[in-house]
Parts: sequence; structure tokens; C-alpha cells
Amino acid sequence: MVFEASMLCNANLFDLKNTSITLISNAVIPYDTTQLDLKRNLISNISANELPDLPYLTHLFLSYNLINNVADSAFLGLGNLTHLDLSENKIKSIGNMTFNGLDSLTFLDLSWNDISIISDSSFVRVGNLTELDLSFNEITSIGNMTFYGLGNLTSLNLYWNYISFIADSSFYWMPWLNDLDLEDNYLSSLSNMTFYGLGQLVELVLDDNQINDNTLQQGIFSSLKNLTILRLENNRFPVIKARYFIGLEKLEQFVVGWSWQLTEIEDFAFESLRNLWNLGIWGSSIETIETNDLKGLVNLGQLHLGWGPLKLVEKEAFSDLEEMSFLELRITELETLSGLCFRLLLLE
Repeated sequence: MVFEASMLCNANLFDLKNTSITLISNAVIPYDTTQLDLKRNLISNISANELPDLPYLTHLFLSYNLINNVADSAFLGLGNLTHLDLSENKIKSIGNMTFNGLDSLTFLDLSWNDISIISDSSFVRVGNLTELDLSFNEITSIGNMTFYGLGNLTSLNLYWNYISFIADSSFYWMPWLNDLDLEDNYLSSLSNMTFYGLGQLVELVLDDNQINDNTLQQGIFSSLKNLTILRLENNRFPVIKARYFIGLEKLEQFVVGWSWQLTEIEDFAFESLRNLWNLGIWGSSIETIETNDLKGLVNLGQLHLGWGPLKLVEKEAFSDLEEMSFLELRITELETLSGLCFRLLLLE
């Protein structure tokens, strides 16, 4: 079956979604198409020369197909493409010529595939990429050349993979990265060079890993001078220590919720975090907030301590929290807050 220009929705959008296409070459695609929608079809392979030269194409949607193989240089005739969506397919590997010719690409979605192999320098030919989504794949490790060439990337999503190893300086090639999501992986070992080069990083998400006290060595985040959000929910360290925060003077939000192995906060652990505004320690096993646990948090606005066995807040424990307007203490074993004064105290 050949699909012709009668499928056109408007002068520049060619809409072929849900048409049971198995081969892109069966579609007669107008030369001046700017957006091509091939979602929800039966395409299993994109071979070389499968796509015609489409010099005006900027958006290509191939999600929800059966694609398990993308040939080298398959997109060679799409020099002006800026958005490529390959999510919800069955791609297993990315080679270093897979994206050859996509010099203008800025957005690439590879989420919900079966990717376990990414060859070194696979992204070197998409140097203008700013957003890369690799979430919901089967990646187990990141090599130090995996992301080579991505000098303009600002957002990298690696959520829900099987990553247990990240080579030193793996992210060095991405000096403009703003947000990095590593949630729901198997990370238990990190080094002081893991995040080296990410001087512009603003948000780092490490929730739902296997991070422990040995993982968080002194200065591990010291190169992240512009980090404002750090999330470490549901990990395995028993004590919050001052050494974790070396170099994080701009941090505004720190969350360690649902870390049931967490039983203690080291004295003066947060003293260097003068800009911290939101602190989330819900769902821990901390029973006492001691006098020096929260010292230095002079700009803290929100504090979350609920959903745990908290029994006691020592007198003067909140003495530095002059800016706090919200305190969350749901589902604790506290019986009294005598001696504690706030401008606004919210308890549920």
C-alpha cells in the first residue's frame, strides 16, 4: 500500500500515524514536509535510504512502533531535523554512525526502548543536541566516552535503567548540563570524579539508588558549584554528614525522604548551606533532632520531618531557623513542642 499526499493535514504536516505502515519507503512524502508523524505503526527497521531526502523536515515522530534496528546513516538526508522521537520501540543498541547527518538536532527521545549498548562517541554527530532522554532502558554502565561530543546538552534523563557503574569524568563533555536525572538505578559506588566538569549543573536527582556512606566521600559534589537541587531519596546512608556538602554553597533544596536507614544528623552538618530553603527528611528513622543538627540554616523556609518515629526535638534545635514558615510533622511520635517558636507553624 502506498500512502500519498492525500494524507496531508496541512501544507507542512504529513500525518501517517495509526496507518499500519511497515516500511517508510511505502509512503510518498512531500518534499516540503516540515513535520512527519509516523507514530503507532508497525515499522520494525529503518534501513539506509529508507527515508527520502527531506531538507525542510524539522520534526520526526516514530514512537510506538516496533523498531529494533536503525541502520548507520539512516537519517542522512534530514539535515534540518531538530526533533526526533524514537521512544516506545525495541531498539537495543546505538552505534557511532546511527545519527550521522543530524547536525541540527536539538531534541532526541530514546526512552522506553531496550537499549543496553551505547558505543563510544555515539552522539558525536549530534553536537547541537540540548535534550537527551534515555530513561526506561537497560543501560548498565556509562563509559567515559559515552557522551563525547555533547557540548551543548542541557538536560540528560537516565531515569529507570540498571546503571551500577559510571566511569570517572563521564559527564566532562557536557559543560552546559543543567539537569541530570539518575533516579531508579543501582548506583552504590561514586568517586570524586564522577561529576567532574558539571560546573553549570543546577539539579541532580539520585533518588532510589543504593548510595551509602562509603559512596558519599568528602568532596564528591565539590565540582557542582551551581547546584541548587540535590535529591537522594530512598538510599542507604545512616547519617547525614557535613562532608557531603563541600562546595554546595548555592544549594537551595535537599531531599532525603524515605531513607529508612537514616537514623542521625551529624552536628553542624548543614552549617555551610546558608542558601538552603527546602529540607526534606521525611520517612527516616531519626528519633531525635538534637540542638546542633540544624545549625546554620538561616534561610530555611520549609522543613519536612514527618512520616517517621521522631519522638523529641531538643530545645534550641530550631534556633537558627528564623525564616521558616512551614514545618511538616505528620505521622510522628512527638508529644510536645514546648519552647519552639515560629512565625507560622503548620502541623497536620
